[in-house]
Amino acid sequence: MEKELMITPIAKLWQLGPKLLRVEYLPVVTEIEKIDAHFALLTEHFGKELYMLVDIRQVRSANAKARRHIAKNNDVTAAAAIIVNNGPSAIIGNFFLRFDGPPFPAKLFTQEEKALNWLNKQN
Repeated sequence: MEKELMITPIAKLWQLGPKLLRVEYLPVVTEIEKIDAHFALLTEHFGKELYMLVDIRQVRSANAKARRHIAKNNDVTAAAAIIVNNGPSAIIGNFFLRFDGPPFPAKLFTQEEKALNWLNKQN
């Protein structure tokens, strides 16, 4: 059973296992200071080399600067399975993968179970 551990300035977090987190981003992710605070909390509570099941289905706004900052200034993520739907989250997810070039393995999914299976294979 998932246990809600914390809410950061930009997301809700659940620990699914050792070094495995479910991250559900809030609808607006645009402020660099909040992104930095989010990653500082992750590092403080869970360390680094984390495998992230990232749900961005509720995200409606994430500008290029924020996406790039998440990709390039993220030293906690070992791999990210990103859950999207057919709305804005799919566009944001595709921009993140194609233009922001995260330095860790990352892939988009529409089904949470497939995302989790892929993520477990990365570990």
